[in-house]
Amino acid sequence: MIKKFGKYGYGILFFSLVFFMNAMQSFAALVNCGGNGQNPCTYSDFVKTVQGVVTFVLTDIVTPVAIIVIVWGGIEMAISAGDEGKFKKGRQKITAAAIGIVLTFGAWILVNTVLKFLNLPTQ
Repeated sequence: MIKKFGKYGYGILFFSLVFFMNAMQSFAALVNCGGNGQNPCTYSDFVKTVQGVVTFVLTDIVTPVAIIVIVWGGIEMAISAGDEGKFKKGRQKITAAAIGIVLTFGAWILVNTVLKFLNLPTQ
């Protein structure tokens, strides 16, 4: 995989490791019940944990990945040097990332609205 990215392979690998290590640290503190010295888990705790996982995925994974893809697409467009095919690929990356962000956050808003309507705990 590193050879595929040429001279940038080690930088990409390092960034990926740091990014995912940071994400895993914030993921570890999601369950706040059922452990030693903690209260037993209830349905409310389950809903809060699911919401924590969704928030974690949105803030620590989806958003940074979308930003990286948008920047990558912008760089492809900038260095296309008049090549219509490269410019179009960059534009498609930006469009796909923007659609993904809108769909992901739209789904989050929908689920959060349903939870509030059902009077279930939200974060």
